[in-house]
Amino acid sequence: MKTKAKPIWELTEAEFEQRITPAVEAARQETFAKGLPLSYRDKAICQTNNQFIHEYEDGRKYLVEFDTHSRTDKIIRHFAEIVSF
Repeated sequence: MKTKAKPIWELTEAEFEQRITPAVEAARQETFAKGLPLSYRDKAICQTNNQFIHEYEDGRKYLVEFDTHSRTDKIIRHFAEIVSF
């Protein structure tokens, strides 16, 4: 008999991490396989709503700013490969 999984809001931080890790890793690999950077926001680093972190499969990470009018992004800062967010 299969047991019912706990609702996500009842998970401890460790349980939540364990549950989402496979999905996050699959999404990372799918993104990298398409030759795209992984794009995400880090409130501690991104100072405006149009700033994002672009992370590449080879470990490069950039803070970029997206221009909604031209639909382009500009590199604001390059992070050393040892930076982990």
